[in-house]
Amino acid sequence: MENDQSPTVTLELWTPDKAREILEYTAAQGFVNRQETKGGTDRGIAAYARMMKNGEWDSTNGETIKIDRSGILVDGHHRLKALIQANVNLELLTARNVSEGAYYTIDRGVSRKLHDHVAQAGIVDRSLASVVTSGAGVLYHYLKTGSRDPASARRTAFSYKDVGSVVDQHPYIIRAAEFYNKYKRKIVISQSNFCLIYTLTYEIDPDKAYIFIERIVDGVGLEIDDARYVLREKLNSLRGGKKRVNYFDELNYVIRAWNAYFKGRKLTRLVLSDELPTIEGYKY
Repeated sequence: MENDQSPTVTLELWTPDKAREILEYTAAQGFVNRQETKGGTDRGIAAYARMMKNGEWDSTNGETIKIDRSGILVDGHHRLKALIQANVNLELLTARNVSEGAYYTIDRGVSRKLHDHVAQAGIVDRSLASVVTSGAGVLYHYLKTGSRDPASARRTAFSYKDVGSVVDQHPYIIRAAEFYNKYKRKIVISQSNFCLIYTLTYEIDPDKAYIFIERIVDGVGLEIDDARYVLREKLNSLRGGKKRVNYFDELNYVIRAWNAYFKGRKLTRLVLSDELPTIEGYKY
């Protein structure tokens, strides 16, 4: 049939140059991708790029690059930008000749977050996925990149496979998430920092870690010069204030309290420094 413009779906080879060409053409036509106006896109693209570069991208996952009858890219901007960033050639399922109005009827649903992918992959139970994912991100960043800033961990490209790797190497993080979910109304530490300190202190000494964590949560029998008492008072005072708790400062206080407790040293106050201290007893 001549001039048949019926939609077609094929496994098509994409190169960085080819991806760049269609992205530039689409932009020149004045097309605005709504997803580009949302926050977090750079990090998502970086995560895609890393998977592509490492050969982890599933090209037959059912998601297609969609191009309408006028040659405009209506879906797949992030994947093609990631391909350019990774500087690789990939075969991707590509739907051509979709209708010009396709963009407005594509089912975008509710944006899936990383913890949704973690649960979908079966890495952890769905009820634990959110806590494990946030904790794994900070733990991964803390141990692998040398950064001690949890906030910067959230700006780092991090995939569900990275979460799986953290879970495999640090299985106590599952128990940390279970504990957090059970007692989160009483826990004065943010979930990501709680997972980090729970996991690493349990790897050092489970008995000491158990007593450290339990008393931070319930405060039972603590003297005013006990590091755990001082930590509870400090974090409760911070949460009761008008300013949002700084995650870096919070972790700074938590590690200092652990270090004093681990050494059997009494405290009357916790003082911040510009850099996080190392965790006493942990073999980095």
